[in-house]
Amino acid sequence: MMRGLVAAAFLAFSTAMAAAQSLTPPAGGLKAAYLSTNPAQAIRNVVTGEIKGAAAELAREIARRRGVAVSFAAFSSPAAVIEAVRTGAAEVGFLAPDDSAAVAFTRPYMLVQQSFLVREDSAIKSVADVDKAGRVIAASSRDTIGPYLKGWVKQAALRESADTTLQEAVAWLGDGAIDAFGGSRQRLASAQRGAKGLRLLPDNLYGAPQAIAVAKDKPELLTSLNALIVELRGNGFLKTAVEGGVEGVVVAPEM
Repeated sequence: MMRGLVAAAFLAFSTAMAAAQSLTPPAGGLKAAYLSTNPAQAIRNVVTGEIKGAAAELAREIARRRGVAVSFAAFSSPAAVIEAVRTGAAEVGFLAPDDSAAVAFTRPYMLVQQSFLVREDSAIKSVADVDKAGRVIAASSRDTIGPYLKGWVKQAALRESADTTLQEAVAWLGDGAIDAFGGSRQRLASAQRGAKGLRLLPDNLYGAPQAIAVAKDKPELLTSLNALIVELRGNGFLKTAVEGGVEGVVVAPEM
């Protein structure tokens, strides 16, 4: 029994040490990039300029442990966030992981729930009703759910929108051009509040993972951030940061 207690204590100590290692850069503050079109990650107050959200809280915690300031850079596409991290313009980036990207990703820290917006009078009552013959499903080509639907849809027709504001989605639903529009619950709920005659389905299609991107030549930083995510999940920091006011996001489970 004593041997087991010693092993457990050593594991906890190793995890804490890994989280502390490599969190301090040679010089300067932490530069963090995030996706401006994904409000589940971070939102900038247009009046005060303050950045709020899970990505912002995580970046501030990393910077706090370093004893440095943090600066944020917003980008309009995942490719731009990845390029900023790859070139060193940002040290960390917050977005959905992509195995084909030229950067490395931590384990997911958050899941953004994806669902569908339909007309109030639609016969579609749940996600199981969406993919039916004769129906048209749409999603933003720049949103996480877009590529996912290409593999998920088997019977319905699929239509893409380049509009990230969802104004086109609301118009298409209103005139009957589409039967359902897929996206994150947060964005769909916002669109529903701004329009009449629409309904957000009560269940989810899947949870889109969100992770931290780092340059591939910084394996020590990747290891330390993975350990930090484990620590912050265990002490409740992630739950507060992730689920503290944004609809449709949850802490990613331990992998």
